[in-house]
Amino acid sequence: MEFISGDFIKVLTALVALANPIGLVPIFLAMTQGRWERERSAIARQTSFAIIIILAISTVAGDYLLEFFGISIHGFRVAGGILVMIMALSMMQAHTDDVRQTDEELSASQLRPAIAVVPLAMPITAGPGAISAMIVYSHTVGYLVSFAAIISLAVILYLFMRSASFIARALGTVGMNVVTRIMGLLLASMAVEFIASGVRGLLPGLV
Repeated sequence: MEFISGDFIKVLTALVALANPIGLVPIFLAMTQGRWERERSAIARQTSFAIIIILAISTVAGDYLLEFFGISIHGFRVAGGILVMIMALSMMQAHTDDVRQTDEELSASQLRPAIAVVPLAMPITAGPGAISAMIVYSHTVGYLVSFAAIISLAVILYLFMRSASFIARALGTVGMNVVTRIMGLLLASMAVEFIASGVRGLLPGLV
């Protein structure tokens, strides 16, 4: 039981750091500006549900995709680790613009009714980094722990979106930047573990 709890905390910590709920706050506020509170609540719920679907499908179908393209899990761990490291380095510089949206794209996304799915759920929160992490973790902790962590992440992100206005006022720009840097440091550590594990699998005789 302690082992399962430890795995759950490890996976959830990785997902929270990758999703960066603090970085989501200003994006959510910008994309829902001018909407009624009831609409914001609905968007938050839809986003959380979409995150569960996207990451759950990635967890289950990831193996089949790797097999189809002839990619080993060890090679994927190295590639996923590099991707997560790039995101971590960006976060440690307090960059929260990993989605790389222009002002025109942001305005266009506000006009679409499905902003909960694109871009709030994917790629802002359930992006390539989170998807890669879940494919890797499905091999190490199993589906039960992975699904529990995914659902917990969705609940956490929902609470952050519902409290976005309060969090933005309470932390301010400086506070959100500090938290983002800390999450970036956690991500960098996890990226090193991903890469090291992949290298050990690819080159067992050298490590």
